Amino acid sequence: MTKIAILVDEMNAMAQLHELGVKGIRPWSQFYKAIEEHFTTTKTPAECHFYCANIPEKLDSQRHHLREGFFKALIRDGITVHKGFAVLDRNKRLIEKGVDVLLSLDLVDLSLEGFDEIIVFSADGDIVPAIQRARANGAIVKAVLSFTMPAGNIAESVDEIIRLKDVLKFIPSIHLLELKNPNMKESVVA
Repeated sequence: MTKIAILVDEMNAMAQLHELGVKGIRPWSQFYKAIEEHFTTTKTPAECHFYCANIPEKLDSQRHHLREGFFKALIRDGITVHKGFAVLDRNKRLIEKGVDVLLSLDLVDLSLEGFDEIIVFSADGDIVPAIQRARANGAIVKAVLSFTMPAGNIAESVDEIIRLKDVLKFIPSIHLLELKNPNMKESVVA
Protein backbone atom coordinates (compact mmCIF):
# COMPACT_ATOMS: atom_id res chain seq x y z
CA MET A 1 0.00 0.00 0.00
CA THR A 2 1.27 3.47 -0.90
CA LYS A 3 1.81 5.78 2.08
CA ILE A 4 1.15 9.49 1.53
CA ALA A 5 1.52 12.51 3.82
CA ILE A 6 0.44 16.10 3.24
CA LEU A 7 2.22 18.79 5.27
CA VAL A 8 0.88 22.37 5.42
CA ASP A 9 2.92 25.28 6.79
CA GLU A 10 0.08 27.59 7.88
CA MET A 11 1.82 30.97 7.67
CA ASN A 12 3.44 30.23 4.34
CA ALA A 13 0.27 28.69 2.94
CA MET A 14 -1.80 31.69 4.02
CA ALA A 15 0.63 34.09 2.31
CA GLN A 16 0.28 32.14 -0.92
CA LEU A 17 -3.51 31.99 -0.63
CA HIS A 18 -3.72 35.73 0.05
CA GLU A 19 -1.70 36.41 -3.11
CA LEU A 20 -4.50 34.67 -5.03
CA GLY A 21 -7.28 36.56 -3.25
CA VAL A 22 -8.23 33.73 -0.90
CA LYS A 23 -8.53 34.65 2.78
CA GLY A 24 -8.77 31.05 3.90
CA ILE A 25 -10.24 27.59 3.39
CA ARG A 26 -13.06 26.44 5.63
CA PRO A 27 -12.76 23.68 6.57
CA TRP A 28 -9.11 22.92 5.84
CA SER A 29 -10.01 19.29 5.27
CA GLN A 30 -11.21 20.41 1.80
CA PHE A 31 -7.62 21.28 0.85
CA TYR A 32 -6.32 17.88 1.94
CA LYS A 33 -9.20 16.14 0.14
CA ALA A 34 -8.42 17.98 -3.12
CA ILE A 35 -4.76 16.96 -2.89
CA GLU A 36 -5.59 13.33 -2.10
CA GLU A 37 -8.13 12.98 -4.90
CA HIS A 38 -6.35 14.83 -7.69
CA PHE A 39 -2.60 15.06 -7.05
CA THR A 40 -1.51 11.71 -5.65
CA THR A 41 -0.77 8.46 -7.46
CA THR A 42 -3.18 6.41 -5.39
CA LYS A 43 -6.48 6.78 -3.60
CA THR A 44 -4.96 5.69 -0.30
CA PRO A 45 -5.94 8.09 2.51
CA ALA A 46 -3.12 10.48 3.34
CA GLU A 47 -1.78 11.44 6.72
CA CYS A 48 -2.65 15.12 7.11
CA HIS A 49 -0.37 17.47 9.07
CA PHE A 50 -0.76 21.18 9.88
CA TYR A 51 2.16 23.26 11.22
CA CYS A 52 1.34 26.45 13.10
CA ALA A 53 1.90 28.58 16.19
CA ASN A 54 -0.46 30.26 18.60
CA ILE A 55 -0.51 33.73 20.09
CA PRO A 56 0.64 33.53 23.71
CA GLU A 57 -2.37 33.66 26.01
CA LYS A 58 -0.80 36.39 28.13
CA LEU A 59 -0.50 38.67 25.07
CA ASP A 60 -4.05 38.21 23.75
CA SER A 61 -6.26 35.75 25.58
CA GLN A 62 -9.21 36.10 23.19
CA ARG A 63 -7.19 35.46 20.02
CA HIS A 64 -5.31 32.64 21.75
CA HIS A 65 -8.57 30.85 22.59
CA LEU A 66 -9.98 31.42 19.09
CA ARG A 67 -6.86 29.81 17.63
CA GLU A 68 -7.13 26.89 20.06
CA GLY A 69 -10.71 26.36 18.84
CA PHE A 70 -9.41 26.36 15.25
CA PHE A 71 -6.77 23.76 16.14
CA LYS A 72 -9.41 21.56 17.83
CA ALA A 73 -11.55 21.74 14.67
CA LEU A 74 -8.57 20.59 12.59
CA ILE A 75 -8.02 17.66 14.95
CA ARG A 76 -11.73 16.72 14.76
CA ASP A 77 -11.27 16.59 10.95
CA GLY A 78 -8.43 14.08 11.34
CA ILE A 79 -5.59 16.56 10.81
CA THR A 80 -2.56 16.29 13.09
CA VAL A 81 -1.62 19.71 14.48
CA HIS A 82 2.03 20.54 15.22
CA LYS A 83 2.55 23.75 17.18
CA GLY A 84 5.67 25.82 17.33
CA PHE A 85 5.53 28.96 19.44
CA ALA A 86 5.24 32.71 18.94
CA VAL A 87 7.37 35.49 20.40
CA LEU A 88 7.59 39.24 20.07
CA ASP A 89 10.57 40.46 18.08
CA ARG A 90 12.46 43.63 19.01
CA ASN A 91 9.93 45.69 16.99
CA LYS A 92 7.08 44.18 19.07
CA ARG A 93 5.82 42.11 16.11
CA LEU A 94 4.62 38.59 16.80
CA ILE A 95 6.69 35.99 14.93
CA GLU A 96 6.44 32.23 14.89
CA LYS A 97 9.35 30.01 15.85
CA GLY A 98 10.01 26.30 15.48
CA VAL A 99 7.38 25.63 12.82
CA ASP A 100 9.85 25.09 9.95
CA VAL A 101 11.96 22.86 12.17
CA LEU A 102 8.94 20.71 13.11
CA LEU A 103 7.94 20.39 9.45
CA SER A 104 11.53 19.58 8.41
CA LEU A 105 11.91 16.91 11.09
CA ASP A 106 8.65 15.29 10.02
CA LEU A 107 9.69 15.37 6.35
CA VAL A 108 12.77 13.33 7.19
CA ASP A 109 11.00 11.07 9.71
CA LEU A 110 8.15 10.28 7.29
CA SER A 111 10.65 9.38 4.56
CA LEU A 112 12.42 7.04 7.00
CA GLU A 113 9.04 5.50 7.94
CA GLY A 114 8.54 4.46 4.31
CA PHE A 115 6.17 7.14 3.07
CA ASP A 116 6.16 7.00 -0.72
CA GLU A 117 4.87 10.54 -1.36
CA ILE A 118 5.18 13.62 0.81
CA ILE A 119 3.39 16.74 -0.35
CA VAL A 120 4.45 20.03 1.23
CA PHE A 121 2.46 23.28 1.05
CA SER A 122 5.24 25.75 1.76
CA ALA A 123 7.56 28.00 -0.21
CA ASP A 124 10.00 28.43 2.68
CA GLY A 125 13.53 27.75 1.53
CA ASP A 126 14.55 26.75 5.05
CA ILE A 127 13.02 23.31 4.44
CA VAL A 128 15.13 22.55 1.32
CA PRO A 129 17.72 20.43 3.22
CA ALA A 130 14.89 18.32 4.68
CA ILE A 131 13.36 17.90 1.21
CA GLN A 132 16.73 16.75 -0.13
CA ARG A 133 17.15 14.31 2.75
CA ALA A 134 13.61 12.91 2.30
CA ARG A 135 14.27 12.38 -1.41
CA ALA A 136 17.60 10.70 -0.63
CA ASN A 137 15.65 8.37 1.66
CA GLY A 138 13.46 7.35 -1.29
CA ALA A 139 10.35 9.51 -0.88
CA ILE A 140 8.81 11.40 -3.78
CA VAL A 141 8.44 14.99 -2.56
CA LYS A 142 5.98 17.38 -4.18
CA ALA A 143 5.42 21.05 -3.34
CA VAL A 144 2.26 23.13 -3.63
CA LEU A 145 3.32 26.57 -4.89
CA SER A 146 1.63 29.60 -6.39
CA PHE A 147 2.97 31.40 -9.46
CA THR A 148 3.33 34.58 -7.40
CA MET A 149 5.66 32.87 -4.93
CA PRO A 150 7.82 30.71 -7.16
CA ALA A 151 10.29 29.70 -4.41
CA GLY A 152 13.00 28.75 -6.87
CA ASN A 153 15.06 26.76 -4.39
CA ILE A 154 12.05 24.65 -3.40
CA ALA A 155 10.99 24.20 -7.02
CA GLU A 156 14.47 22.94 -7.87
CA SER A 157 14.61 20.50 -4.95
CA VAL A 158 11.26 18.67 -5.32
CA ASP A 159 10.20 15.91 -7.70
CA GLU A 160 7.05 17.75 -8.77
CA ILE A 161 5.36 21.13 -8.40
CA ILE A 162 1.62 21.31 -7.85
CA ARG A 163 0.26 24.76 -8.68
CA LEU A 164 -1.92 26.15 -5.91
CA LYS A 165 -4.35 27.58 -8.43
CA ASP A 166 -4.89 24.06 -9.80
CA VAL A 167 -5.63 22.70 -6.31
CA LEU A 168 -8.13 25.49 -5.62
CA LYS A 169 -10.13 24.48 -8.73
CA PHE A 170 -11.02 21.24 -6.95
CA ILE A 171 -12.26 22.92 -3.77
CA PRO A 172 -15.93 23.97 -3.95
CA SER A 173 -16.12 27.79 -3.91
CA ILE A 174 -18.30 27.75 -0.77
CA HIS A 175 -15.17 26.60 1.11
CA LEU A 176 -12.94 29.41 -0.20
CA LEU A 177 -13.15 32.66 1.76
CA GLU A 178 -12.50 35.70 -0.41
CA LEU A 179 -10.25 38.57 0.65
CA LYS A 180 -11.71 42.05 0.61
CA ASN A 181 -9.74 44.29 -1.79
CA PRO A 182 -7.04 41.73 -2.60
CA ASN A 183 -3.73 42.91 -4.09
CA MET A 184 -3.43 40.41 -6.91
CA LYS A 185 -3.79 40.24 -10.67
CA GLU A 186 -6.63 37.74 -10.72
CA SER A 187 -8.81 35.99 -8.20
CA VAL A 188 -9.54 32.30 -8.07
CA VAL A 189 -12.68 32.85 -6.01
CA ALA A 190 -15.86 32.96 -8.10
